[in-house]
Amino acid sequence: MTRQHTLVGRGTVVIEGHADAPDLVDRDLMIKISWPSTDRASESDIIDTARTYAAKKNNRVILDHIPEVLRAEDYSTTPASDGGRTRTLRVIVMERFHPIATIVTLDDLLKVMIDVVECWQY
Repeated sequence: MTRQHTLVGRGTVVIEGHADAPDLVDRDLMIKISWPSTDRASESDIIDTARTYAAKKNNRVILDHIPEVLRAEDYSTTPASDGGRTRTLRVIVMERFHPIATIVTLDDLLKVMIDVVECWQY
């Protein structure tokens, strides 16, 4: 799906995935693998916080537009030997969303734009 091309960075790779776990077997999945600095906030924690907030506000629009983290795992690392930042391998599994480029009608685009504005308000 995507790969970050840089000499120094998080080395982010996003791939399509499938799972044998009973709760995931019939879902289209994406797997994000990255190598961020250990002191960087976990993306899965940020997503969970946003989803919890939206659930408390009973906001279906937000919940329908923020992916649910189905699995997340951090793997500890050792300090960089070259004096660089310590990094953590992070793997996040989420349900795959459809790219905005797949919108083909003006009515669908209008609905998406309204949703964006509604989400932005929160």
